[in-house]
Formats: sequence, structure tokens, C-alpha cells
Amino acid sequence: MARANGPEDASQPPAPSTPPGTGEVSAFVPAWPGVTPAPAEDPFDNAEAGVTWPRVCPRCSVQATVAGGFCPNCGASYDKSRKRIKLSKKTVLITLAVLLLAGATAGSIAAVQHAQAVAAEEEADRKAQAAADAAAKERAQAEEEAAARDDAERAVRALIVAGLEESVQEDAEGRVTEGRLDGPIQRTECTPLGGGSVDDLTARTGTFECIAVNEKDDATGTESGYVFSATVNWDEASYSWHLGR
Repeated sequence: MARANGPEDASQPPAPSTPPGTGEVSAFVPAWPGVTPAPAEDPFDNAEAGVTWPRVCPRCSVQATVAGGFCPNCGASYDKSRKRIKLSKKTVLITLAVLLLAGATAGSIAAVQHAQAVAAEEEADRKAQAAADAAAKERAQAEEEAAARDDAERAVRALIVAGLEESVQEDAEGRVTEGRLDGPIQRTECTPLGGGSVDDLTARTGTFECIAVNEKDDATGTESGYVFSATVNWDEASYSWHLGR
């Protein structure tokens, strides 16, 4: 039975529509109750299936209809996430030059530091040697001065002994004049007693035995005379004596 024209039945899907100005019929998607339409396919997912579509190269901006993922003009990948960095020969050479320069600089720095360390060590050795030489020179000079002082003190002591002998000689001659001793007194000689020595500069005093010679045996060369005992104080350059031991 025929139906009269009127409102469309709500149970039937709507007829396909044509977008204005396109002249083409859009895909018909039924809207059945309880049914969810499948998502539209991404045209880029069909690259491996041989499906082609217009694509614009991100590098050279050439539009081409290709099925693959690379631009036929420059070979760049349409997928920016797959972009590869290709270094030019000039960049590689510059990088190598920088690395070589850095290595050479590090080597030069190490060489300079080593040379500085060696120079510092040599300078320290020179200073130490100079200090040792100066100390040795000071010691030698001090020893020479000490030896000179000792020689001067020994000379003074020799003069003291000579004065003692002269004093004993005069005393003996006076005693001869007085008739208490037999003369003539030829000479007087004083020698240290008890192992003492004029050269022992540590001794502050010394004892001597003095012989006032009045006889000499020419045949044997022996001498005899009167004995005097004497004591010398080196620090005060004084002495005393008496006849006999």
C-alpha cells in the first residue's frame, strides 16, 4: 500500500547529503541506535599498504603524491620524528680540529706545569745549596776567628811566662848580691808542673817550676841552679813565686 508524502519515518536512517559547493556526496554513516561509528582511518597509516596521498616535504616544501615516507625530491623523511642529523664534511673536520686543538692545549698545559715544577725544584735546590754554602762559609770564618783568638791568647801567655822568668832572674840575682845565693845566675827557665801546658786554654791558672841556673857542666851539657815555685793566673795576667819547692 502506498504511503502519502509526509514526515519521514523516525525508524529509517536519513538520506545521504551533499556538502554545499562540492558537488560530491559525503560518505553515508548510519546512525543506528546503540551502534558507535568506527573512527575514520588516518591516511598516513596506509603508507605501507600502497595508498598514496599528497604530502608536503618539511625540508624542500615540494608537494608530491607518494606512498612511502620519504620525499622523492630531496629524500627527506616526511616524519619529523625520524629526522636524522647529517654532519657535513666541513663540520666533521672542524670538530676534529677542535678536539686535536683541545688535546694539544691540554698537552701544552701539562708540559708547562711539568717545566714549572722542575724549575721550582731546581730553584729550591739552588737556594738550599746557597744556604748550605753560606753556613759553611760562616762556620769556616768563625773557626778562623776562634783560631786567631786562641793564637793571640797563647802569645799573651808566652809573654806572661817570659815576664815570670825575668822576675825570678832578677830575684835570684838580688839574692846573690845579698850573699844568700851563689852566682852568677846565668839564666832562668820556668816549665809547667802537673802536666799543665801554656797551650791548654781551658785552664785559668797554672803552676810552674823555675830554675835559676848558676852552674853548667860543659862536658855533659847539664845545668843546675836554684829552684823557685810559681803560680800564674792567666785571666788576670799575674803571677807569684817563692824560693824552693
